[in-house]
This record gives sequence, structure tokens and C-alpha cells, in this order.
Amino acid sequence: MKPGPIALTLSGGGVRGFAHIGVLKALEARGWRPDLLTGTSMGGIVAAAYASGMTVAEMEQEALALTSLRYLARLLDRKPTATGLIAGDRLLQYFRTKLRRARFHELPLPLGLMAVDCDTGEQVPLREGDVALAVRATMAFPGVFAPVEIGGRTLVDGGASDNLPVALAREMGAERVVAVDVCPRSAPCVGSENSDDGTSLVPAPRLMALMQRGFDLIMATLTDLRLQQFPADVLIRPAVPANVGTFTGFTRIPECIAAGEEAVQQHEEALRRIFEG
Repeated sequence: MKPGPIALTLSGGGVRGFAHIGVLKALEARGWRPDLLTGTSMGGIVAAAYASGMTVAEMEQEALALTSLRYLARLLDRKPTATGLIAGDRLLQYFRTKLRRARFHELPLPLGLMAVDCDTGEQVPLREGDVALAVRATMAFPGVFAPVEIGGRTLVDGGASDNLPVALAREMGAERVVAVDVCPRSAPCVGSENSDDGTSLVPAPRLMALMQRGFDLIMATLTDLRLQQFPADVLIRPAVPANVGTFTGFTRIPECIAAGEEAVQQHEEALRRIFEG
């Protein structure tokens, strides 16, 4: 019997989220494709790219380009605003180019992204309108990237409330959900080894690493609570190097991708049951 709609749900996690590309690469190598995708923050970026029709090879090529500080710098407008260190205008244009200026109803695969209303704290699923703008909203880490205005709401990174939106996948009709969580459960906070490899997105990477570690701990706790309410059928947690962070570790993107591939291999039998019935 053919399985019902299968969703792939991808978590936030900054640079760690490049492991999602490895997961998709390994799934495709086995002939397995999801019917819909949901994601938050970096997971939302990868999910949107895949849902828009970008090939895994194209995604991997673009990811590897980001190991170059010069290439990375071109994507950032480091002009602090009243609401963020990075305005995010260049990133928005980058997303629009890569996503072919698509709107949600035009995507080859259904897509749902998670953001949070900064004023009310409400979760805001994004499923219509400009895909690139929604991507920019789901990754608007508070204080680093300026929030995004959509529909009269001020939106920030969905990781502030639902970093692994399994519930959204269920709402979109998924019968089975494969969830990939790259948020670290343990990691060094500060130190010379703490991942400042010269390609940090933000100034003061050690300070940001400490702030991020606190955010990671909150996200991990919230994610575990939500998974109790809305469990995934298969939960994958790739073994991304612990000192790869949200804003640092770009030179280690190949290791992140490889970790995603390895994680699929470790869950191969469970995934076979999901995709082949």
C-alpha cells in the first residue's frame, strides 16, 4: 500500500542546518522524496530551496560557496538598524534570485515555514505570498537580523517558539513525518576552539556563541516538549560537530553535509518503512 503524504520537517540551527542538505542528498540517492516540507530558520531556507525545485547538487554547490568569507560578505549589509545588527536587504534579494521569485502557490512541493509574532508571541505559519520574504522572516534571529513585516505583523525567527514544526506538517495533511533536528544538546560555550574560523556572520563571535548557547538550551527544551505533543514518525539528529554554531563554522559546511548523509544511513530501515511502506 502506498503511504500517505510524507513530510520532511527541518529544524533551525544556523550553520549546523547545512546537515539538512546531506539528509536530502542521501534520501534522493535512495529514491525517496517527501510530498511536502516544513521548516524553521535554516531548516526553512533549505526546505524552501528544495520545494522551489532547486536540485540537491545545486544546493550543495551554493552551500560550499559560503565557505568563502568574500562570498559570504557579499550577502550581508552590515549596517546596524534599530532592530538588528544586519538589515537583511541583501539576503532578501539573494533569496528572491535563488527561489526564482516564487510565490507559495507556484512551488512544485507544498511548503510551510514557521515564524513568530514579536509583539504577541504567537506562532505564525507562513504558507502564502512571497516565498523569499517568508524565508527572510523565519530566519530573523532576534537582535542579529532585523524583523520582517508581513500582513501587519512583526515577525522573527520561528525558533523562538517552534524550531521543529512537526505540528505544521500534520496540519498540512502529512500522514507521516520525518523530522531532522540539528539543535545541539551539548556544546562548548566560549573558548578558543569555539568555532570562530574567520567566517562569522556577526561581530564578537565568542560573545554571540555564549548568547546562542543559551538560546539553544531553550530551543532544545521547547522542541522536546512539542515532540511529546506532536511526535515525528522518525526523528533524525545528525552528529554535527559540537563547535559548529549558528553564526560560525562556515568552513566546516562539508562536515555538516556529511553528517546529514551519515544520519540517514543510521536510520535507513526506519526510513524505508516510511517511504516504501
